[in-house]
Amino acid sequence: MCHLFIILLGFYVVITNGATSVNRLYPLDGRIVGGTNTNIKEHPYQVSLLKYGSHTCGGSILNTGNNKTNGFFVITAAHCVTPYTPQNYAVKFGITSLYQLSPIALVDVIVRHENYNPLTSDYDIALIKLRNQIPFSSSTQPIPMSSISPADGTAAVVTGWGSTSEGGSLSPTLQAVTVKVVDPIVCATEYAPYGVITERMLCAGVPQGGKDSCQGDSGGPLVADGVQIGIVSWGLGCAKPGFPGVYSRVPSLYSWIQKNVKILEAL
Repeated sequence: MCHLFIILLGFYVVITNGATSVNRLYPLDGRIVGGTNTNIKEHPYQVSLLKYGSHTCGGSILNTGNNKTNGFFVITAAHCVTPYTPQNYAVKFGITSLYQLSPIALVDVIVRHENYNPLTSDYDIALIKLRNQIPFSSSTQPIPMSSISPADGTAAVVTGWGSTSEGGSLSPTLQAVTVKVVDPIVCATEYAPYGVITERMLCAGVPQGGKDSCQGDSGGPLVADGVQIGIVSWGLGCAKPGFPGVYSRVPSLYSWIQKNVKILEAL
């Protein structure tokens, strides 16, 4: 989780590739540290969220369980869609190279969690409904959201086009790295001087550091055993020892996702 920050009036102004946001924490934008090149066919749910035509965050194609609406919904982080004016955004899908030509899906509606707090990064989740349906192929597939919290130590994969080193530039090729879910009490203790780890947050990393999500990866998926368990949200630096990445905990937000999908399906 790489971040450039300036102390100003007691807050941090976080400057990311896609936008500038005010937060006393450290939002991510989508870079993988310590990972390896991968292929979209290995992670066909991964998408690039464009803001004003440029990559700003990651996201994932949501499996709604409904064949009529599968391909119309994307999950990302709330801080990725600030401001959340639909016409500012589009979704690029089915790509391994961030800069390869591909179709895009226009955004119809953006719903951020009503309790999202930019100062604490709590409830950092947003649901995007697309104007046009993403066609499924070996490079584009939806992923189910997990309703069950993973056990501590569970191995999970995070993907994105974010920076491959703290302060680095975006990776042109999709990256993947395996991390492990961290005991929330341990994580809360490590982050105590910097922010509160709430029930809506999940920590994942490796004790020695060196593997993590980073700027440019925000909003991207953390996946274990074929289901999405987290959304890249925030952290302290990128791949620092003792500071795992902090993700929105999907199982804790599962009912919110289900409720809002049903509302948007009816529109």
